[in-house]
Amino acid sequence: MSVEPAWVEAAQALAAFVPAERDGNETYRRYIQTIIAGDAAFEQRREVIDEYGWRNFGDLYADHEAVQAHGPRPLVSHYNNQYDFIYGALIQYLRTADARWWPLAQACARHTVDIDIYHTDADRPAFNRGLFWHTDHYKPAGTCTHRTYSRVNG
Repeated sequence: MSVEPAWVEAAQALAAFVPAERDGNETYRRYIQTIIAGDAAFEQRREVIDEYGWRNFGDLYADHEAVQAHGPRPLVSHYNNQYDFIYGALIQYLRTADARWWPLAQACARHTVDIDIYHTDADRPAFNRGLFWHTDHYKPAGTCTHRTYSRVNG
């Protein structure tokens, strides 16, 4: 299922919405396309770190943190929807009517709801029902909880 981008534009439901086919910034369009197509597409990046477990499936591999990592296995790190990929992917789905955006947005949304939202009322008000985004950087994901900093990483 998809909606024609021209219909979304005509409905004026989204401010400054422009269908991708009418976007004059070809450099941007090519760059965004790499998220869903090519060797570095987000779904292919899952394969690099076998990203299919309950804790991290749907999150986005923050492979930029692995650039300086050395060792036999890649450094595993995630974005935790810090840059609102869900919104961006849904906008691209509407701009392009390309069905490949939908499963990425859906998986990230489910991950955010199930894992990244702190489902409690028993902690400090600043934490209750909030998102735990920022974690230790440049450290393996297994030692970086959503509660910011791990004692393991000192």
